[in-house]
Amino acid sequence: MIVRSMIRRTILTVALVLAGTDALAQRRPRPQGTGLTGEADERFRRGIQLATENNYQAALVEFRRAYEVSRNALILFNVGAMEVELSHFAEGLDALQEYERAAPAPVVQARRAQIDALLERIRTRSGTITVALNIEALRVQIDAVGTSGVRVVREGAAARAAIRVPIGRYRITITAPGFRPREVEQDIASNSDTRVDQALEPAMATLAIRSNVEAAEVKVDGRTIGTTPLPPQQVTEGAHRIEVTRPGYSPFAVNVNAQGENGVIDAALEWAPSIAPTEAGRMALDRDYRDVECSIDGQRVACDGTDNVPPGPHMLRVAGRDYLPAEQRVRLDAGRVTRVEITLTARPEAIREQQERQSAHRRTGFIIGGVGLAVAIGGGIWLPLSLIQRADDADTQSLFESYKMRCSMSLPAERFMCINDLLPMGIRVTTPMALDELGASIDADVASSTTMVALAGVTLGVGVVGIVVGGIIVGTAPPDRFANPPPRRARLAPQFVPSLNGFGLRF
Repeated sequence: MIVRSMIRRTILTVALVLAGTDALAQRRPRPQGTGLTGEADERFRRGIQLATENNYQAALVEFRRAYEVSRNALILFNVGAMEVELSHFAEGLDALQEYERAAPAPVVQARRAQIDALLERIRTRSGTITVALNIEALRVQIDAVGTSGVRVVREGAAARAAIRVPIGRYRITITAPGFRPREVEQDIASNSDTRVDQALEPAMATLAIRSNVEAAEVKVDGRTIGTTPLPPQQVTEGAHRIEVTRPGYSPFAVNVNAQGENGVIDAALEWAPSIAPTEAGRMALDRDYRDVECSIDGQRVACDGTDNVPPGPHMLRVAGRDYLPAEQRVRLDAGRVTRVEITLTARPEAIREQQERQSAHRRTGFIIGGVGLAVAIGGGIWLPLSLIQRADDADTQSLFESYKMRCSMSLPAERFMCINDLLPMGIRVTTPMALDELGASIDADVASSTTMVALAGVTLGVGVVGIVVGGIIVGTAPPDRFANPPPRRARLAPQFVPSLNGFGLRF
């Protein structure tokens, strides 16, 4: 109460101080002599009135505004007094110290007792909290535990300085980017300094680092943490550099700001534009599957081992029109061909197509052979009959010629009688023309039967050829290429390739 009365008396006589140093000798105030003008004088007088009415918060507002308008350092004493009265000890101390520094020395000396009384009240009614942590962007929040409602927030360098609060119990919350928040409760005694210096724990984030290739080396901030595939990694929150590398691939690097638990880094590694033969691996299928394509990690390569591939583990995929896709993990060694034994399963539709093609081929052969057999049988029957007919016609021709020869010595009148006696019953010739026509008819029959023999022979031959062709077609039907695995691929011949040390040998 003594200090409060002193503060009230000081406020009521402040006009005396503002009037000038010559008024220090006077004992009673002269209200008209504040030394302020305009808005500053009006607000200062209103502040005095409010203070006499114990409305310290409103008085503080008016005093602050008067100071902002006039920049008169003498008003800082009033500001400091109101801050102390409101238990704003840190702000009151700052105002009084600024008053001591900026106000005229005689004025400060004249008010030494009042200043010391206010400072003593600050010391006996408050303490300080010092967060001794050398962390950039530090933030300290101090909340009174209870109903006082005091809250102080400091950031940056101010957070590392001593923070003055009234006596009581406080909850101190310390935060900083990249660290876990820390909260403690402390009792703050008068004229004491409470230090909080326990280090903050780094805040952790989770990063899932994934890559499209296996066995890639992963580095975080230059430190190797393993090879892909990796489980999610715990890193401190904040900026990090992620690097993913593997021989034969272009390196991957990215700067990330890790926060929370759901960070994902997808490192897409691409094959290096060129790989030295001595450093590259190569892959060849052990079996020579037809019409298939090979790809390693999604990139197409030759199936015969002629393409250079980054060494190490890979995912091989083989697919073709007639085969179901097959995948297999392979490991390729540098500088050599790795032969891969992989079994492909034929597609059901390819098997059906193969069987239909085989059946159609055989069916064609059977049809041609069957037709040929029928033609050959017909020709075989026709040929003997034609031969018999040809023999009969030839005998008739021979007899007719012999008859003509025998009767050629007879007299003309008797020649036809001789021939008619020799000819079979029913055939008679009476004129030379009739004899010639008979001879021509016999010759025509011989020629006709000869032609029939030839045609029968040709028919028999065509039938035999049909049988042979049908048998060949049946015998040469395409085999079932899915019944057995294809043959093994021939091994590559050794090759000499240039290297840094001269020449190297690869296969």
